[in-house]
Amino acid sequence: MPEVLIYGGIDECTSADFIEEINEALAEDVSSDIVVRLNTPGGSPEYGWGMIAKYAELQGKKSVKNDGKSYSMGLYFNCYAENCSALDVTQFLLHRAAYPSWIECDQNYFTDAMKTNLANINKNLRKAFEAKVDVAKFENLKSVKDKGITLDQVFSMDSRIDVPLTAKEAKQIGLINEIITITPSIKAEIESFEKHAFSIAARYNGKIETKQTEIIKPKHKTMTIEILKAEHPDVFAQALALGVAQEKDRVNACLVFIDADAKGVKEAIASGNPLSATQMAEFTMKAVNAATLAKIEAENPETKTTASGAAEKTEKEKEIAAFAASLDKKLGLK
Repeated sequence: MPEVLIYGGIDECTSADFIEEINEALAEDVSSDIVVRLNTPGGSPEYGWGMIAKYAELQGKKSVKNDGKSYSMGLYFNCYAENCSALDVTQFLLHRAAYPSWIECDQNYFTDAMKTNLANINKNLRKAFEAKVDVAKFENLKSVKDKGITLDQVFSMDSRIDVPLTAKEAKQIGLINEIITITPSIKAEIESFEKHAFSIAARYNGKIETKQTEIIKPKHKTMTIEILKAEHPDVFAQALALGVAQEKDRVNACLVFIDADAKGVKEAIASGNPLSATQMAEFTMKAVNAATLAKIEAENPETKTTASGAAEKTEKEKEIAAFAASLDKKLGLK
């Protein structure tokens, strides 16, 4: 019976790989039985739901083996399988499908469309959870009852409540139907799966065969802005702040020369590039030119006229013209 691993975070890469691996495993017979092995902290609501939707539509017998953590979206795979087992050390974490708090608290990120989509996902997840577990037993678990938690509160869009569950509690409410005591041989098997899941692509090629199962290796995960924002919000915020500071410094450096060459400064800002040494020299020379001209004009305000009434150039004006022509020549403007 083929086994597909979900080891690590759930994102666009693992979602695409999971669906592709399911298709490969069932290429010859779509009604074949299949096992999903879980060891995940959860991840993206949309991508996790895409994986669950694919899993739910399979025609064969579906089983889940919870090898380690089955958190968040990972936990819900158990609601769509007939046979579910967990190690005695397996940990579960139940909460509604949710984005990181920094997204849900920001109206610029958490749009109405996102809220509606998330609410629909949670509606389906709750339906599956209620169909699989005994809700009364869940709400009467000591760890749940002592905190006064209800299933309505768990799936409320107004807050996010985390409910950790042990393997024993998961079996008690009907989420899983078997607990396996971990032994040295089972531990070695799990470590082997982790080795397959997280090793570099160059070490393995294609599918890995064992005597009992066919392990389908997850593909290399590519970091994207969306993944960085969702999984590492602090790093994303720092990178964004650094970029803003650098852009502010670049624009301010250009604006220093706005009086000397407004057109050139506007073009430099629009280019998005830092000022080059050549641009800096040209702007500086133009600024010096402007200052020198202003000084000369201030020292020689009088003008004379010719017999025809035209203004006659004074010696100072001739000096200004000569200075400007010399500067244009140096800058290559003429």
